[in-house]
Amino acid sequence: MTKEFLIANIIDEVEEWTQFVGLIPEELIEWDMSHSLGKCTDFEIEEYECGTEVARHILQELVDEVVLDLYSSS
Repeated sequence: MTKEFLIANIIDEVEEWTQFVGLIPEELIEWDMSHSLGKCTDFEIEEYECGTEVARHILQELVDEVVLDLYSSS
């Protein structure tokens, strides 16, 4: 990335912010929630991440239990 490219991106971003002038916080939150990666009611990414984390913890517990059983039976 060149310096000019970064400067142009910053200028574009700041110009986009000018549309928020005069908005109250509730309006800013509403805009952000409707223009981010997903809508406020769309939690598919978070559901997947949480499900994966829970599955990883369950698997780790099962592995720990099997190792402990094998160790204690020896």
